[in-house]
Amino acid sequence: GLCLNGAVCLLPLSDSQVEGYLLGFGKGELWESVRGDGELLEFVRVPLFLSMVVVAGVSLRRWGELRRDERLDFLLDAYVCRMLERRVDSRFYEKGMPSDERTLEWLGWLASGLEKHSMTEFLIERLEPIWLDSKRDKRIYKVILGLVYGCFTGLIFQDISMTACGIVVLSINTDDKYNGFYANPGETEVMKFSWKQYRQLCREILLLPIRIRQVFTMRIKDFFMHIKQVFMNKKILGYQILCTFFSLLFLALFLSYNFKSNYLILFAIFNLMPSLLLVVTRIVVIIIELVFLIYAGGIVTVLFIVFGGLKTQELNYTKYPNEGIWHSLLNGVFLTIIILSISIIMNLFLKSNNSELTSEILLLLLLLLSKFLLLFVFIIFGTCILQHLILRITFFLTKKAPWNYARFLNYATEKMLLQRVGGGYRFIHRLLQERLAWRYNNQQK
Repeated sequence: GLCLNGAVCLLPLSDSQVEGYLLGFGKGELWESVRGDGELLEFVRVPLFLSMVVVAGVSLRRWGELRRDERLDFLLDAYVCRMLERRVDSRFYEKGMPSDERTLEWLGWLASGLEKHSMTEFLIERLEPIWLDSKRDKRIYKVILGLVYGCFTGLIFQDISMTACGIVVLSINTDDKYNGFYANPGETEVMKFSWKQYRQLCREILLLPIRIRQVFTMRIKDFFMHIKQVFMNKKILGYQILCTFFSLLFLALFLSYNFKSNYLILFAIFNLMPSLLLVVTRIVVIIIELVFLIYAGGIVTVLFIVFGGLKTQELNYTKYPNEGIWHSLLNGVFLTIIILSISIIMNLFLKSNNSELTSEILLLLLLLLSKFLLLFVFIIFGTCILQHLILRITFFLTKKAPWNYARFLNYATEKMLLQRVGGGYRFIHRLLQERLAWRYNNQQK
């Protein structure tokens, strides 16, 4: 067979190289025709185009009838048709090979996506929600996403209302511009342990009470500044004076015969109600913030102790398709096993300990481990896996891509339309990618 990878050359081919190449494949008549057409000879000096002319069996008569700007498209189309018609003994499809039309449609969608995002190399694990290119695709994605996340939320918090809320919010939300659920999934594919990072985080944990105290002190200062601003506000002060005047006038006119000092106190409090409401609201906010800081500090402390030394980064090079997704899945399973093991040990210790205070503390930590840490693992590792799975389901239901994407892409490499580079894929030439994308986009209009 003809090896396109061996035809890579930075400089145009010479006449003798073109002649030797064609004669080597028994294309003497083709060489005579090419030699007599200066424009065609210049065209086939590019190694890839020369290979395509030979493989596709281009009709020179038809070539001569075309305008200059149509000849490249004609060659690319002829090459694609020839490669699709060529029967191969596939190592990836024993039966049920996709039809030529379906193959062309799937490759066209892939080429269109790569062109839209200015990419030449495609990794299956890099499929992201931004590849959803129609309202129908986005609607299907939202419904499936709502069902999955709603059910998971209900499972974690054991509340059917949380499940229903998650499903409704994610499924009905149609604001694409501000829809946070279209964010690209996180990519944490390689996980390592760093003692240096762990020591730094331990120092941060020791300083956490001081940080909380600093925040609380700052909020108290803000509170007194707020009270000062409230009582120095001319509008509020004028309103208070006016209300107090009318209240006293009301007391003097209508309650002069049955006057009690409690009435005066009551009316004074009533007239100060706007200022009191502002002050009380501020106090409640500060208390809530303090409770939240203490509670969040406990959660962060546990998270740092368990996960403090773990460093995550993306794979620089993949060896096989979906390698990043498999790494993320293994990382999530590994951390889940650690959390469940710690939970079981704490539960056994809890049963053997009779101290009420110790039991309450361990019970709180057990709750954090069993729910919040599992939720943390899901957010870090499960989100990208689930979003990838939901995207694959969406593209499969909308017939944009097959379910077993790696098998199809490998099949396309056998058809000499794609090249495999490690765990990624690219079209044999950028011009072929552009042509397939153009054809696909025109068909969708």
